[in-house]
Amino acid sequence: MKFNRHKILFLSREGVTHPTALIEYLADKGFSSRSQYLYLLQGKVRRYFSSNAMISELRRTISEFSPDVIVFNDENSRAGLFAIMRANRKASKPIIWFRGAVGGYNALSPIDLYLIKHKNLARLLVRSYAMINNWNASLTMRFLVSKTQVECSHHFVERTTSYDEDLSGMRAKWGIASDDIVIGSIANARPIKNIEFAAKAVSRVKSNKRIQFLYIGAYDDSFKKRLENLNPGNTIVTGPIPEAKRYAGVFDIFVSPTKEPGEGFGLAITEAMMSSVPVVATQFGGATDIVEHGKTGFLLPENALSWENALQKLADDADLRKQMGRAAQIRVLDRFSLDVVAANFIRILNDVIAENQ
Repeated sequence: MKFNRHKILFLSREGVTHPTALIEYLADKGFSSRSQYLYLLQGKVRRYFSSNAMISELRRTISEFSPDVIVFNDENSRAGLFAIMRANRKASKPIIWFRGAVGGYNALSPIDLYLIKHKNLARLLVRSYAMINNWNASLTMRFLVSKTQVECSHHFVERTTSYDEDLSGMRAKWGIASDDIVIGSIANARPIKNIEFAAKAVSRVKSNKRIQFLYIGAYDDSFKKRLENLNPGNTIVTGPIPEAKRYAGVFDIFVSPTKEPGEGFGLAITEAMMSSVPVVATQFGGATDIVEHGKTGFLLPENALSWENALQKLADDADLRKQMGRAAQIRVLDRFSLDVVAANFIRILNDVIAENQ
């Protein structure tokens, strides 16, 4: 069944990738889409503004293409949204904005008040229901964002079997034996990621097999030394790897020990689960949308003993790891595939279009 050929304008700040797979899916369902980048000025203050030339170019695009909906695919840039609203002033097209961070807005900020209360901002899309619950618990967020304005649109996870080399070969390259138990994470070493907390818990797990802690992601020398000191001789820090999600299957247990309030979604978690890897995560933020406690892994408080016990249970039982890993992949395919996520996004698009006819 084809939908009416509505037109969607996707806008992203320079450096933010357009959602190509989603745009292609929309085209197959009868939508006409166009993508364009926003080029904001550089500098500490200037980066909050855009050039008049860019505003004029965007205004021409809106006038010529005449979209039914403008989608701003940038989860952080208030400046980009402000530029869109300037360019859209005359056309007054409804705008959908993706928001990624769990943190909210400042009701005392005139910028936030202007953007969130703007008549053309039809929807504020967040990446997890946990974010909606977090915002609903805040009096200021309830003032800024109406319950009908905010909706959940998860990230989607594409199933892929393309690897630079087979996983056993990659393990061997890093000095990991076939019967070693690999526990770790793919992340960037920011404080909220709390990687050292998980590494410390791993260091206390006992097994007759070698347990290796593997970290894939950006780091500095002091971070690497702290990890290695927690588990001497059994810590591997690779640094960033392009398309690291392809190596999620290297892990036997994936950990996401994010501090409260957690992350907006947790894409690395879903990528590990797609690779049939059980996940141990803190019970904050987007992880609670993804991990099914006791079935696909464990959702735990930031409590050292709870983590040690859960990791020990998984390290001791290879059958449990396989069982949870299979359930994890099924959950991702059922809830976070392109088909599922795109169908919900199309429903949101059609609602916004109907409301503005």
